[in-house]
Amino acid sequence: MVKRIITLSMLALTGCVSVPTDTPPKWHENSDQYVIKGRQGWMPGHHLTFGPYQVDVDKSANLNLIDDVLLKVKHQSVTMTLSSNDSEQAQFHYEQRCDGGHGSLVIIEPNKYAAQIDAQGKKASFTDPYNFSFNDQQYHLAFGDTDHPQVITIMQNKKALAELHLGVFNGSLSAQDKVWLMKEDSQPDTAIGALLVGYAATYEPSYCDDDE
Repeated sequence: MVKRIITLSMLALTGCVSVPTDTPPKWHENSDQYVIKGRQGWMPGHHLTFGPYQVDVDKSANLNLIDDVLLKVKHQSVTMTLSSNDSEQAQFHYEQRCDGGHGSLVIIEPNKYAAQIDAQGKKASFTDPYNFSFNDQQYHLAFGDTDHPQVITIMQNKKALAELHLGVFNGSLSAQDKVWLMKEDSQPDTAIGALLVGYAATYEPSYCDDDE
């Protein structure tokens, strides 16, 4: 990924390639557009801010010497906390366990994902990183096929709730991350949407595929 960004930058400097343009979603007039800060630069992905929202991301790896060194097993625990106007609104916690493709002496179930959302005094657990329900609402994350930008759409009951464009080059060599968050009459729905923006911006679909 880093190599592709560097290559794109060098080609842009030499005039060998045109930088892709970014097109907002069709429903953008009914949304609030924000720039996501915190995915670029020093210690990326730990503190995200966009509009009135802040998402603090705490990632920790649970290590086991035999599994990690010999079998390339990985296990990470991630907790995201959404706050707005200095008050905590929601939390998203998930764990990823990867067996490295070689089996594990400690982990019984390979490539296991488990998550929980805690918001509005309610909790919901699920095991699918892309499809889940909370408070009688169905959510779906769809990752696009392009890298520049990477487009991630968040659906609520089969309707667009938010769309992220990560790594947008707008005529310069610096990348920018954008999000369009649908305006909602219900403030709790907006908070959940903002929490899922933080999740979509930091979740790594290829985490279990990376042997490093």
